[in-house]
Amino acid sequence: SLPEAPKGQIYLYNTDRNKIIKYSEEIVTRLLSDVDESECKEIKNTFKKAWTKTRKKFVQENDVFFQSSKSAKATPVKESKPEVIDELEEVVEGDDDWDIDDV
Repeated sequence: SLPEAPKGQIYLYNTDRNKIIKYSEEIVTRLLSDVDESECKEIKNTFKKAWTKTRKKFVQENDVFFQSSKSAKATPVKESKPEVIDELEEVVEGDDDWDIDDV
């Protein structure tokens, strides 16, 4: 299983690219077709190893995104003003000879 995709999107394993890709659910679901039990077994046998490896990589690469999207739903993030901005404002306010060409 994969983490839930954003509304209107769906994650699918693309066997040609060997990647998990986010697709528009509305477009893709019209193109999907059912397979019988023997075809399903054959597909699983063919792609199980690649799918497992790709899924693990996908989850690892996107873990921060998935974790932050879960926590963002639960707890709003308090924004704070970065220190760099404060320092920059002090320099600009104290520099009477500042010109656009100095940027």
